[in-house]
Amino acid sequence: MIAASFLEQFDLKLFTIDFISRFFINSLSVIALIKLIYFYIHKKSNYLFTFFSFNLIIFVISFLFNRVEMSMGAAFGLFAVFSMLRYRTESLDITEMTYLFLSIALGLLNAMIIANWYEIILIDLLILGFVLVFESKWVANHESSKKIIYDRLDLLAKADKTDLLLDLSSRTGYTIKKVEVESMDLLKDVAILIIYYKE
Repeated sequence: MIAASFLEQFDLKLFTIDFISRFFINSLSVIALIKLIYFYIHKKSNYLFTFFSFNLIIFVISFLFNRVEMSMGAAFGLFAVFSMLRYRTESLDITEMTYLFLSIALGLLNAMIIANWYEIILIDLLILGFVLVFESKWVANHESSKKIIYDRLDLLAKADKTDLLLDLSSRTGYTIKKVEVESMDLLKDVAILIIYYKE
């Protein structure tokens, strides 16, 4: 009796064909973006949970808000708030920020766009196609950067950076292409460098 009363009060209006189809399309799109493009190319798994979670949260919130009267300005305001979120303990690399933005954009787009399911699929495929093209080896050089603490200030003082690049490459195991000095601590005889290398 209690269970029947609970089921009568439970509102299933959310679980419409529209919601289920959009959720399915959104899930496939973000899986293709994160697993088949981002992870396959960059081989990083640190932020996979973050990308999927942000996409899911944005999709559900946007879909629910779309059921009530909501201005376009408010919708983009919500998008801006979520897209500007960062971790306090660690700043994201520009590549991770881009994929975070894309996962948020897919969630917002799939939840709020007024279109048929095949039009939503086409738009998602266009976005994924452009990402795949620009991440391909013919367009992108996949150069990564990393901050390190370096103790050979004598090599930094040389005008010729060949020895510096060779030393950094031998220590890190990366093929270093370029180095930038972010800061120096002359008391400790160390410097913070930004190294650029091919993945």
